[in-house]
Order: sequence, then structure tokens, then C-alpha cells
Amino acid sequence: MPLYPAEMAIDAVELAQVREMVRSGRARTIRERAALSQAEIAAELGVHETTVSHWELGVRSPSSALASRYGRLLRKLAEVVP
Repeated sequence: MPLYPAEMAIDAVELAQVREMVRSGRARTIRERAALSQAEIAAELGVHETTVSHWELGVRSPSSALASRYGRLLRKLAEVVP
């Protein structure tokens, strides 16, 4: 089903936020504060550990579908760790 313009804007904003969290190192900080390994994050997202490593190193950015899932996971983790 095609997205309506408002839904596309929300998706674009979410994608930009997640990519900024990755670029700034906040994603890695959240993961480390939660005492989770890259392998554990990868398993939760259904990707290879190398994928998470590449995101954190800035080699790659998460695709839209993965960025959405990754963003939700990071926000939940950020709620439980200071």
C-alpha cells in the first residue's frame, strides 16, 4: 500500500534521526550502556553482526526498513539505561 505524504514525512524524519544517532555515536553509546554486544543487537534485528559494526563505524547507514526497527530498539534501550 502506498504511503500518504504525511506518512512519508514521518518515515523520512525517523530515518534521519536514526542515521544521526548512528553518525554521532549515540547508537553505540546506548548499546554499550545497555551492556549489549553488537551480536545481540544484530540478532534482535535479524542482521549479521558485521552490519551493526559497519553502522557504528560509519561505513554504512541502515536502510529505511532496518533504520525504523533499529530506532525503535535504541529508543527502548535509552529508556531503561541512563
